[in-house]
Amino acid sequence: VSWSVTKLGHWDVRSPEQIFGRYALPASGALLDVGSNLGWFSWLFAQGGRRVYAVEAFPTNQRAYRTTLCLNPAWNGSVTLAATAVGGPDAAGPCVVSGSAGDNAGNGVLRCGRAEGCEAARAGGLPCEPATLTTLDSLLEGWGDPRFAVVKMDVEGAECDV
Repeated sequence: VSWSVTKLGHWDVRSPEQIFGRYALPASGALLDVGSNLGWFSWLFAQGGRRVYAVEAFPTNQRAYRTTLCLNPAWNGSVTLAATAVGGPDAAGPCVVSGSAGDNAGNGVLRCGRAEGCEAARAGGLPCEPATLTTLDSLLEGWGDPRFAVVKMDVEGAECDV
């Protein structure tokens, strides 16, 4: 994602108009962005005047997300970031999230309930940090069960668990 944004100026969809003009979205309703990464889809929806609820487990991406919010203060009231991993009701910690090898170091790889922690990731030169874990149901309840027009979920193959 970061390479594409830096080199091409976009990731996947270039502008809010490509989303709002192409799809028959309800006139109101928020975006739920689970696995928001750097927040590209969050920012498109915020630019389009929509409420955004984002979930991101990787602390490196959380810092980038918060930096973008600082640089765009008009979005502060409409964008909420849950800095946590989400899992199913049986998911258990402790959890760590590390960068993935290859071109997309911002793809967080979450591991929960294992004893190895960050040692293996760091030995391979990858960033790794502890991560909190909750359920999507808990987040939605805490947010007052908002109505969503769009749900985007990219959690590296664990979508059915969430």
